[in-house]
Amino acid sequence: MRGLIERPTPTASETLLLVDDDPPTRRSLQLRLRGCGYIVRAYGDGRNALADPIAQTAICLITDNEMASIDGISLMRSFRALGWLGVAILMTSIDGEEAKSEAIAAGFAAVIQKPIEGYRLVDVVDRALMHS
Repeated sequence: MRGLIERPTPTASETLLLVDDDPPTRRSLQLRLRGCGYIVRAYGDGRNALADPIAQTAICLITDNEMASIDGISLMRSFRALGWLGVAILMTSIDGEEAKSEAIAAGFAAVIQKPIEGYRLVDVVDRALMHS
């Protein structure tokens, strides 16, 4: 069963980008999203995601905020500078309304507090895509 929201099975043009530099977290979230029918391209580094031409066709970016090479907000801004218009979701361990407000002001559709339960992420992705 998918999240709380039912939507049609994604097509090849409905790829999600998942960027997290923690391999176990990235793999777990990737498997959960794939298990719910999403096509997921996962990256351990934001710069690799930016360099992948297929990434420009993705409908959603799900990124960790705290990464070594590039933070999540900078990554999303870099995608926007390239003309990418998809939905962006930020995962963060920073708690507080100020951090959430900054991410929303930067253009993120949603902010998810870490640690993340897989089904919670699926629900947030479903909702964000429905409202895009």
